[in-house]
Amino acid sequence: MKLAAIAFLALLLAGCVSQAPQATAAPDTIPGPSEGATPIPTARTTAVPTATPVIGSCADSDGGKNAAVAGTVTAVTEEGKKTLADTCLGERVLEYYCDGVEAKTEQMDCDNGCLDGACKPIPPGMNFTLSGSPKIAFISPCEANTVTLNVRNGPDSGHLQFFASWGGKLGGSFNPASVQLTHDGFGETKVTASASGCYTRGNVLSNFTAQVCSKSECANKTIAINYTAGRCLNVEGCDKNESISGSD
Repeated sequence: MKLAAIAFLALLLAGCVSQAPQATAAPDTIPGPSEGATPIPTARTTAVPTATPVIGSCADSDGGKNAAVAGTVTAVTEEGKKTLADTCLGERVLEYYCDGVEAKTEQMDCDNGCLDGACKPIPPGMNFTLSGSPKIAFISPCEANTVTLNVRNGPDSGHLQFFASWGGKLGGSFNPASVQLTHDGFGETKVTASASGCYTRGNVLSNFTAQVCSKSECANKTIAINYTAGRCLNVEGCDKNESISGSD
């Protein structure tokens, strides 16, 4: 009886051992994502291109010959890149501009002077014009042309006064020497010239200045008239053949 019980226990233990799970080896590869899973994006680095100057190019910041604006010309040649800024030369502007792909320069006049590479703006109401007729006047011991000076586009009812810088042996006067401008900025005077002696040849320039003043400021403009001397016929004592310029 005891032997039979021992044998039954041995058979029961053997069955339990045979049903124990076997250890499983780990796979050599990691399985991919299951179907329908969203892949994780990877970061990419994009190179930013560097701007390269174009050889044989020219650019002007003020758009060309613009004396009212201080500009800069940038020109690129095989020799390299050049940057040229407008500048003042006394009362004029040294203006840089592009001629095709080439940088060039030109001196330009300023009516009101130059500041920081540009012509200074003319104050409001001061952008008047001064003209004279004739540009070449005849003068002799017996007669002379009368020159007319006109101012236009001055300030409304501004004050106008004339001044002269006579050349050579000339002298003269204005009629009138000062005048009130009209409501549309117009004023006029007549210039009478004379020579103090018997000058029968040569020519000389005289400068006439118009000064226009508004209630707050004044501005000047000047023109030159060329006077040419000639001989009078049948004028006693006028045969010395002297020059009106006084130089010979």
